[in-house]
Amino acid sequence: MLRRTAEGHQREKADEAQKKADEARRKAEEEAKAKAPQQPSAPPAPSPSSAAVPIAPSPPDVPRDGTWSGALTCKQYGRQSIKGDVVNGKGRLYGSTLTVSLTITGATASLSVQSQAVYGPNGPMSGEVNGKRIFAKGLLQRFAGSPDECTVSIVGP
Repeated sequence: MLRRTAEGHQREKADEAQKKADEARRKAEEEAKAKAPQQPSAPPAPSPSSAAVPIAPSPPDVPRDGTWSGALTCKQYGRQSIKGDVVNGKGRLYGSTLTVSLTITGATASLSVQSQAVYGPNGPMSGEVNGKRIFAKGLLQRFAGSPDECTVSIVGP
């Protein structure tokens, strides 16, 4: 019996050695394949993202960052020049007694007028972006007095 056990033990050692040798051979073959110069094959088809040629943005997506200037004109309040900077489609334009918050989204402009004057106009307006121009029209409330019909006309970069 001891003889069979010794023979079995020797077989196990031989099997383990063979497994190790097989693994070493496989690793050597894989490394050789990795180091071997590759035959040039047909270039891979470009992925859609890498093959895309930059396309000029369509008018609604044109960046509108920079300095905008123009005027807020109201029937009762009068006219006030405004000017300010827009970054990432948002900005504030300032006049002598009012602030206009501006958000540009595509071909739409959203404005919010806030006046520091007692009889000045306040409230939201929406308008159209046409190239480098924005025009908005609305009925704005005043701190004291009746609503006022107002327009904003501004030009950007």
